[in-house]
Amino acid sequence: MVKNLFLLLVITSLVTPAKGAKISLSQKSVAERILQESIKTEEINLTAQLAHLALVQSQSAYDFSAALESGYEVSKLENFTGTANPKDTTYKTSLTLKKPFFTGTTLGVEYTLTTINSEFSTLSTTTLPNSQTQNLVGLTLEQSLWKNSFGIVDRANLRAAENTEKSTHLTRVTDQQNLVLEGIKLFWKAYVAQETLQEAINSRERYEKLVETVKKKTNYGYANPGELAQVQAELETRIQNVKAESVNYLAVLDQLSTLLNLEKGSEIEFQVPNEIPPLPQLNDIQVNELRPLKTSQLKVAASEDYLTASRSKSYPDVSLIGKLYQGGIDEKASESYNEMISGAHPKYYIGVKLSYSFGSGIQNEDYVNKKIQRDLDQAKASRLLLEIQDSLEHSKRKVQMTYAVAMSSKKQLEFRDKAAQELQRAYNQGRSDISLLIDSLNKFFGAQIQYSKNVGDYQIALNEWAALRDELITDAPVVNKGGQK
Repeated sequence: MVKNLFLLLVITSLVTPAKGAKISLSQKSVAERILQESIKTEEINLTAQLAHLALVQSQSAYDFSAALESGYEVSKLENFTGTANPKDTTYKTSLTLKKPFFTGTTLGVEYTLTTINSEFSTLSTTTLPNSQTQNLVGLTLEQSLWKNSFGIVDRANLRAAENTEKSTHLTRVTDQQNLVLEGIKLFWKAYVAQETLQEAINSRERYEKLVETVKKKTNYGYANPGELAQVQAELETRIQNVKAESVNYLAVLDQLSTLLNLEKGSEIEFQVPNEIPPLPQLNDIQVNELRPLKTSQLKVAASEDYLTASRSKSYPDVSLIGKLYQGGIDEKASESYNEMISGAHPKYYIGVKLSYSFGSGIQNEDYVNKKIQRDLDQAKASRLLLEIQDSLEHSKRKVQMTYAVAMSSKKQLEFRDKAAQELQRAYNQGRSDISLLIDSLNKFFGAQIQYSKNVGDYQIALNEWAALRDELITDAPVVNKGGQK
C-alpha cells in the first residue's frame, strides 16, 4: 500500500510543487471524474454536437417558405386596350407561402393586391376608369412524379441523416468509454510507478542497513576482502534508482492529473483492492449489439439511403402542376375584395413540367461515388465483425493469462522474501558469501516490482475486456463540467 511519507520526502527533494488538495482515487472515481471534469470529454461532446447540423439540414427540406413583396411602378407603355400613351401608376403587394411534404408534394398559397391609377391622353376614347384595384388569391400544387417520385429523395436523405445522427451518438459514447479506459490505464500505471518508487526507497534503506552491518564486520575483522565495496556500490545503484523512479512517477502523475483536470500539486492517494480479484464469470453477449458494430450498421444503412437518393436524382424532373385562382377587379378596393371571395371569377390551370440537367455528368459520378461508399461501408462492417470477435477471444485469454501470472508472481515474491531472509541470517552468522545475499536481495526487490506490475496488468486487462463488451460505461448521456451533452 501507499507510504506517503517516504514518497513525499523523495519527490520534494526533486521538485517543490504548489500545495494542492488531497484526493483519494479509485477506478470508479477516475471514470466518474473523466466523464464529468475532463477537458477531453468536453471535446468529445462538442464534436458530437457538430454532427447535428446534417440532420437539421435534411429536415429543412420540409420548411415553410414565405415571401412578401411590395412595390411602386410608373409606366407609359402602350397596352392591349388600344389607349394612346397612357401613364399608369401601379401599387402592388404580393404574399406567398409554400410548404413541401414528405410525399414530394408542394402546396402554395398566393395573394396579390394591385392598384392601378391611369392618366389617359386627350386623344384616348377609352371608357376605363382612372383607378382600379385587383384582388387575387390562388392555391398551387406541384407533385413530383419521377426525379423525386412522391418524395423518395427527400425521405432517403432524411433517413440517412437520422442514421448518421444515431451513429454519432454511439461513436460519442464509444469515444467516452475509450477515454475512461485510457484514464484507468493511467491510474494503474501511476500506481505501479508509485509502488516501484516505494520499493526503490525500501531497497535503498535496506542496503544502507547492510552497509552498516558490513562496516561493523570489517571493523571486527570478520568481513571478506571487497565485501564493503560491493554493498557500497549496490547502495549507490539504489540511490540512482530512487531518483530515476521519482522522475518517472512524477511524469505519470502529471499525465493523470491533466487528464482528470486536477489542481496542480494535488496529493493523490490510490485506493486499490488488497487482494487480487478472482476471474469474473460473464455471460455471452450478442456481438452485433455492440456499439462499434451498431455504428457500422447505421453507416451502411445511411449509405444505402444516400445511394437511393442519388439514383433517383439522376432521372429527369417531371412534375404535375395544378393552380386555382379567384380574383376581382373594381374601382373600389372593397368591391374588388368581395368579388374575389365570392368565387365568381375563377381561373384553373393544370399541366406537366419537365426539366433535366445535363452536360457535366455530375449525376452519374455522384451515383458511382455513393455506390463505392456503400460498398466500402459494407466491407468495413464485415471486417469489424471479425476483428471484434477475435478481440473478444483474445481479451478473455489475456485476462486469464494475466490473472495466472499475477497469482504466480505473488508466490514468487513470497519465495524471494523467504530466501532473502534466510541468506541475511546466514551472512550475519558468517555462513554465506555477500554476493549471494546481494543477488538474493536484488531478486527480491525485482519480484516486488514485478508483482505490482502484474497486478496492474491484470486490472487493465479486466477493464479492456469490459470496454470491448461495452460494459465499462452505459449508453446514458453524461454531462461534463461545461454542461455539454
